[in-house]
Parts: sequence; structure tokens; C-alpha cells
Amino acid sequence: MAHIDAGKTTLAESLLFASNKISRMGSVNDGTTQFDYMEQEIKRGITIRSACSSFDWNSYHINLVDTPGHTDFSGELHRALEVIDGCILVVDGTKGIQAQTKHIYGSLPKNMPRIVFVNKLDRLGVSIDYNLKSIKRHLCSDFLFLENPSYLFEDGDIKDAKISQIVEHMANFDEDIADAYLSDKAVPKKQILEKLREYVQNAKITPVLCGSALKFVGVTDLLSILCELFPHPKPEESEKSNSTTLYTFKTIPDKLPNVNSFCKVIVGTLEPKMKLFNATLSKPDSFRDSQTCKLVQAIDSIKIEDPSLIYKYDPDAIDSIVVGGFGEFHFEILAELLRDNYGIEIEIGDAKIAYKETPADVFRSSLFIDKKPEGIYFPTYINNVEKSHIGLELIIEPLEQSQVTDASSFDLISNSSNISQRCIVAVDDNIYKKYSGEISPSSELGQEVLSNIQDLLLNSLASGPILGSGMILTKITISDIKIYSSSTVAGAKFVASRVLKSIFDKGVFTLLQPIMLITVSIPNEFVGLITKDLRNNRNARIVERSVYQDGNDAQASVVAIAPLQDLLGYTRVIRSITRGNGTFTMVPNGYEPTN
Repeated sequence: MAHIDAGKTTLAESLLFASNKISRMGSVNDGTTQFDYMEQEIKRGITIRSACSSFDWNSYHINLVDTPGHTDFSGELHRALEVIDGCILVVDGTKGIQAQTKHIYGSLPKNMPRIVFVNKLDRLGVSIDYNLKSIKRHLCSDFLFLENPSYLFEDGDIKDAKISQIVEHMANFDEDIADAYLSDKAVPKKQILEKLREYVQNAKITPVLCGSALKFVGVTDLLSILCELFPHPKPEESEKSNSTTLYTFKTIPDKLPNVNSFCKVIVGTLEPKMKLFNATLSKPDSFRDSQTCKLVQAIDSIKIEDPSLIYKYDPDAIDSIVVGGFGEFHFEILAELLRDNYGIEIEIGDAKIAYKETPADVFRSSLFIDKKPEGIYFPTYINNVEKSHIGLELIIEPLEQSQVTDASSFDLISNSSNISQRCIVAVDDNIYKKYSGEISPSSELGQEVLSNIQDLLLNSLASGPILGSGMILTKITISDIKIYSSSTVAGAKFVASRVLKSIFDKGVFTLLQPIMLITVSIPNEFVGLITKDLRNNRNARIVERSVYQDGNDAQASVVAIAPLQDLLGYTRVIRSITRGNGTFTMVPNGYEPTN
């Protein structure tokens, strides 16, 4: 995994070459790599789809996944994170830690083992010291630089000069090693390796290696560290002895109706001709217009390979199909695939920003029914409504971004499947201690009612009161509830929807816009023009400016934070300012209120 153009695919090729899986290394520039197989990848020299391969190294079998570095294809990266047991994070040694590098590192599961490989050491002006400082500043301080790690696995004792760095670093984590280090005692090599393996596998220590994938420098050292220190995968135990569970993280369409799926066996054993149940299949939509039907079928086919694409179909709208993705480049690739593979010419309209909504303050509302209230319509599915006594009070309030799992995730079309990562629906503990209804909330009926209310409220947050955008940074608390013997689940859900509607009608809510961290790479002569444009035309805040040497040329990097709305079409702008010599990448950086 890496920022775009860090040399990730070249490193993957060199790993295959080192293992004799291939007899000749492919080239990204020539379009001859094993991993970039799409026409669009070969034409642009970048990775668009994740690609998989496997090889043997000494007595180890390694499954390798090469992921895209461009932020518009982050969906591929996140699906790979669901199945890998460890990560090699590739850093461009000429530039240090970049925006997408930080974004990837922050996305890694807390305890996932990781290795940082500083690439392109063959390039003029590359400084190892600069890269180590960049890693410490932007990624982590608990890294361990292994300049020549091969001595760790050689027979015989390790010389004091070589091992002192490792022992000193590990003394920060391990009391036994710290005691031995402080008392000048020799630490056995076996103990060092065991402890190092333990801390790497728990992600307490991040090994840092350096080399050149293109020149095949440091590749075998990387393989040795990978095999010796990363954990060997173990299947999860299941309550059912004959149970088999797979996670499909990649699918490539073949001759219809066949597809090639790449899966990880989570539980059990996969055997030939085994019948499996697909838990994610949904009911297909129906379409009246044949051209629309053809387009949707094509998008559905592309979605098999790229599930991060989503669409919303509305036959009565001017734009009958709205497609959601990670960025403008993502849509550009979609248009090419539709044209080249399906013969469908489409025109991409203006991008629509995925705004979000959140409460501006704390609001509460309640509804207590002991008889059918006048002026309120009750659906026919609620039987004997006069007898369906129920009472409910809700409190809605804003949250800090640190209080939810994933408040910075972007989607164009609200999707309730990830609402639970951005919002919280809680039950006040006091309702179990003091309740005025007939039935305790902790009873079987009470728990069923509460569970259904929570599910309804969570799903309702997929559409906010301002624009119907998904809500984030929102907490709803069930602060009071009265349950009677005549209460029903249907009645409780109806009351909950009425109380939430009352809050939406009377409360004040804030519209949030996505904010991006943008990194612009340009020749040094254009720094002034780019900075001026970012400040004056993009409402950007400049975070950092730096100059680095790329061969004989002075290059500059400008890092800024700006609203996504103001960055639409920025590719054309930067090409115009820099005469085609500038590039930029951007990653999500949370949300801020709109002006």
C-alpha cells in the first residue's frame, strides 16, 4: 500500500521476481507488469484495481495484494484491509510521507502488523535521515530502523554494535530486556527475535527498511523480515464444526455468467463443489426505459468488480441515475469502461457534493399515548391503537468527531449500512431503574421494543431534515419509555418515528461539507501562483510548503486544507497554471459547517 507513484507495483513485481515466480520483472512504464491488467491502468501507468498473486519464499507461502495508490480508488484499499494479515507501506524516498500515506496508516486496524519500506534509494539526493524524520513526524515514533536486517537471521551471535540499536529500542517496551540493557548484560539472540516478533505482530513496533524496488535493492531483506516477524494466519473458531465462512474482497467478471472471485476463508474449510449462501445479494430493481435498463445493467456488471460504485435510480427525476464514487477520476474511469466494454456513450454531469447533517444543539421531544390522540394518523397495521399504550422521550445532540468510529467517510448517496459508524443511538440507564409503565424495559417485551426502536432510529438517520443527506456526529438517547401489557412493537416504532419527526421539525440542524487535505506537487517556480490560487479561489488554508530535489530539478510540495466543493475541476486548473507539469492528490479530512 502506498501513495500514488511511490513504486508499490514495482516492489510487488520485484517480490515475485525474487521468488522466481516470474523470470523477468515487468515495467509500469511499459505496461508489462503482472498486476496492472486493465487497459486504463496500462495507458495511465497507475493501479486502478487491486490485484492478487501468490508465491513461495523459502518454506513460506505468501499471498500478495497490490492496491491502488490514488485516493479515488480507496474502496479497493479498504476491501483489501478486510483480508490481509499485515501491511507493507511503501514510501517514496524522494518525497517522504505524503497525504495518502498518512491516510492509509490511519486506516490500518490498530493491531495489524506493518512494515515501512522506503523506496527509490537509487535516486539522486534521497536522504535516509530525512525519511526517518518524516516517518517520526507524520506516522509513528515507535518505528525501528533496520539498516541491514539480514544479520538477525544468520547463524551465530550478533555483534554488540549491530544489536545495541534493537535492544535499546525494545527496552522501551519490555522490562526484562530493559533490565538486561541497563545492567550491561548480553541479551540472547533467540530472546531478541522472540520479543521482536511479538511486538511487531501486536503493532507496537514498526520495522523500517529501505532500498530500491527498481534496482532490486533490499527486496530479499524485506522478504526475510516479512516471513520471520509477521504472524502466520490462523482460522477463526466457529460454534458450528461444519461451518464455512468466506469473505469475497475482489471479483473479476469472466465470460457471462461466470465471475472469478478472490476470497479469504474466515472459518472452516473450502472444498470443491461446496454450495455457499451469499449474504449480500439484494433484490434487483425494475426499469421501464430500455436504454436506462442497459446502462444500469452495465453499471451493475462493473459494480461486481468495483463495489465502491453506487447509484440511485429515480425515473421521475431529470437525472434519472445518480452515480456515487470517490472522485472525478473515478467517474472518468467509469465512463471509459462503459464506452470501451459496453458500447455506451455517456456524458458525465456536474459532480454533486455529499453533504451531511448534524444537530446544532440538544433537542428533546416526547409522545405518551394512553388513548388515540386526535389529529394523528395511525397506520392500519397497528391494531387496536387505543389499547396500544406506549410512551417515549428522545434526546438528540451533536457529537465530537472523536466519539464515533468513522465520521470522515464520504459517500455521495446516503447509505444506512454505515450509519452506525457515524451516529449513536443509546438507551439511558435510568429507564431501567425508574419506570412508570406496567412492563419493565429489561423484560423480554421491553428489550424487543427497545431493540426495534433503536434500529428504526438508526436507519432514519440515513436522511436528515435539511436536504435529506445522511446524518453524522449525531447521538439519539432514549431518555424515557413507558411500556404496558398492551404495548406492541409496531405501535412503539410508530411513536418513535413521530417523536423523531417532531425533533426534525422543531430542532435546528447544521449542514456539513466535506473537507479535503490536498497535496500539490509542482516545479518550484509555480509555488507562488499555486498558493495564490488555493487561498483566493479555493478557500484553502495552507498547512505546509516544502522543496525537494527530484534528480536535477527542484520540485515543491504545497499541502493545504480546502472544501471539496471548491476543488471540483481542480485538475484542469492546475494543468493550466503549471503548463501540464503539476499534479495533486487529496484525502478526506473530516467535515465543517457550510458558509
